[in-house]
Parts: sequence; C-alpha cells; structure tokens
Amino acid sequence: MMLNKLPANTPFADILAYLATVPSRFASRNRCMFALRPYLRTFDIAYLWLRDVINPKDGTITHSFISRVDRQHFELNALCRAELERYLRLRFGVAPEESLLGVLQNSPNDTVFASQQRDRFSPNTAQQLFSQLSKIIDRHFSSN
Repeated sequence: MMLNKLPANTPFADILAYLATVPSRFASRNRCMFALRPYLRTFDIAYLWLRDVINPKDGTITHSFISRVDRQHFELNALCRAELERYLRLRFGVAPEESLLGVLQNSPNDTVFASQQRDRFSPNTAQQLFSQLSKIIDRHFSSN
C-alpha cells in the first residue's frame, strides 16, 4: 500500500532505526506511523483510535484491524504490533511490565496519532508527512 518508493536493498528495520535518530520531537510518532504505512491505508492510519488497536480484554495490541471507513480487515504483523506498543507506552508513560488497558479505559476515544494542531491527523496531512519522511529517508540512504 505504500505509495512512496523505499531505497533499494535497504531493510525496512534499518529505515525505522534511522527514523528514530532523525532529530524531531515527533520522531517516535513518525517512526510508528511509517511502520504502519506499508500495511494500512493513509486514511486508516489518520483515523486510528486507541480502541482499534488495544485489546479491551488484556491490554495487548490487537492482531487485526477493521477499518471504520469501509469495514475492510487488515492483519497487523509483529512489526506493526511492536511499533504500536512501543509508541503507545512512550506516549502515555506506561512501563513495560504494565498493561495498556488503563490507557484504553481512560481514553477510549483518543486517536493513536495526534498532529501538532489537532487531536488527529487528516489523511492529507498524514500523506504529506509520509512524503516528507520518504524524502528524508531517500536522501540519507542514497548518500550512503
């Protein structure tokens, strides 16, 4: 589903590792959003809510996601789940030994990704971010 091309012969894990080093107060959020990009559509990422990704029974990250837009079903692979968990723990200050269930219970209607201006991204703003990140990634890995 990713529209922007990734650098040839570059493992996706290396790209995510690089994104974590790009100076930005939103580096963690950007890395997580970019990790989801190959597997989810832009508008699904923009409209992703906590209740979409946190299991209400045990506080783990769900293995699948059903889009509220058109009810399409998407599997979240281990990479997506790990990135979501890492980001949500960082964003909400949840220790590794604690469950994310408290986050879901306190804020079930919160979006996963907030922008600087609003509590969520619009699909257009998310796509602009993906394009910007793709340029940064391409520039870095092309120069190596």
